Amino acid sequence: MKARAVPAILLATVLAATAAGGEVFDDETAEFLRRPDTAALARMGAIYRGRTALLDTVAREQLDRMGIADLPQGVTPVAAYLELYFNAGAYLDRPVLLVTEEPMLKAVSAYLDEDTKEKLAQTHRLPPAALVDDEAVERIMWSGRTSMDDYRRAAATVPSLDEALEELSGKGELRLPLQRLAMRYEAWLGTGLSAAACVGEGKWTSVDEILAGTYDDEHKEVAEAWRGLRDAWRRRDPPAIEQAASELLDIHRERAGARYPSPLMQTAEIAYNSLGQFTFTWIGFALATVLLIPATVRQGGRLRPAGLAVMALSALLLGVGFVIRWAISGRGAHMPPVLNQFEAVTASALLAAIVALVLEMRWKRNAFALAGGFYAAVAMLCGFWMPGRMGADIAATHGLLDSPLMAAHVGVIIVGHAAVGMTFAISLVYLAAAVASRRWTGWRLPADIDRCNLIVAHVATWTLTLGIVLGAAWGDVAWGRWWGWDAKETWSLITLLVYLAVIHVRLVTPPRRRGILTAIGCIVGTLVMLFNWIVVNYYLTELHGYA
Repeated sequence: MKARAVPAILLATVLAATAAGGEVFDDETAEFLRRPDTAALARMGAIYRGRTALLDTVAREQLDRMGIADLPQGVTPVAAYLELYFNAGAYLDRPVLLVTEEPMLKAVSAYLDEDTKEKLAQTHRLPPAALVDDEAVERIMWSGRTSMDDYRRAAATVPSLDEALEELSGKGELRLPLQRLAMRYEAWLGTGLSAAACVGEGKWTSVDEILAGTYDDEHKEVAEAWRGLRDAWRRRDPPAIEQAASELLDIHRERAGARYPSPLMQTAEIAYNSLGQFTFTWIGFALATVLLIPATVRQGGRLRPAGLAVMALSALLLGVGFVIRWAISGRGAHMPPVLNQFEAVTASALLAAIVALVLEMRWKRNAFALAGGFYAAVAMLCGFWMPGRMGADIAATHGLLDSPLMAAHVGVIIVGHAAVGMTFAISLVYLAAAVASRRWTGWRLPADIDRCNLIVAHVATWTLTLGIVLGAAWGDVAWGRWWGWDAKETWSLITLLVYLAVIHVRLVTPPRRRGILTAIGCIVGTLVMLFNWIVVNYYLTELHGYA
């Protein structure tokens, strides 16, 4: 991949996160989707990503996969997802599957007719009929989610991209865009409901199989309830939908037994989803940062207590969200939610806030809290803007990853990343203070900020060192080697070496130049860390990649 393409792709991803669902659902459909009470449906369980999740979670995550971030007002994620599932045929020729990457848009457009190309340019979405094959058509017809008339209508107006995508798969720069498009297509097909029908204690099957009649004789009650829900949905009959949903919820609770989430866990999971996985806390961290700027400049003042209080409250709320995610994830007590990009970034925001508040209690320099608030605000804003792209799905952990040593390694590394991010913010404050003082020394504020930067740089150095050592030990257990020059390992080591260099070069640098040297070195170290988190994770994926 060309380096200059990375910023453009990242920008497109951020912009796509705000893409609306208005072009997917017309006004008449949106009006219908507002009518059924989907509360019972939201609490239905499904075996999803290694745990018993609620349909509310499945719907939200599958819509995110399709790139449908914002829904028409009053439409719940469950209603939107089940509309796409039960009424799949109606969406075969509608713009549903999001395509954000400019190279992908150009490549695909070359194989489309003018009408479909124009719609793609306007909505950045492809109709599923462009990707659907005979097997998929059989699947959705088999389960009563479409008709032959729907398929013929779509096939007559939307050109197939089967051969085109096979040809494009040989282009390296389109590897990830093609993977994302395939993921969105699978979400539209209904893979999220691949184990959502409970047919007995510990036994789940796909809704497609239930709807198709595979379990007619032995599990007639479950099959009739699901078909009743499907038929009521396609008839646009809200009372019948609500009755079928209530029956299904009772059947699933009875058949799933102890594996079904408790009412408390159901409430916690729905609250966590409804609050946007607590990513709204970026607002509090941003406000705390604004309040702490004058407190840092004046070395105190009335705004300091307010800034610290807002920051502590934001950290508390984020901590509550962290604990809820941990509880509903299906992981063991030894495995906190820190294993994907979303979890790593949001956990680093929480840890940055905690580290900053602890340092403030010890030294009372304001710059610690300012840096922690700034970093936490940026990290949570990333989670708020693009949770789907960062892998915000809640999943259980199995196999080699389910290890206390792994949890310790990742947790310590995340503290190091949080400290690295804090040094970036403190370095910017130092440079601004140094410019404002018109000289590098002689003013107390730059000297105080430099001391804060050095302290946090030490925290970053020690935690990165410990994290790499723990990672090597875990690598020996998991992969049979301590070190393999994997891209993630290599760039973590480079980040550590930058901070080691900064700290040691200070010793031979004249005092009047130490502050500027440390600030520039920490900014470089942060850029290296970001390269590791973004480019390595998504474009140089090896054993450690999140993509």
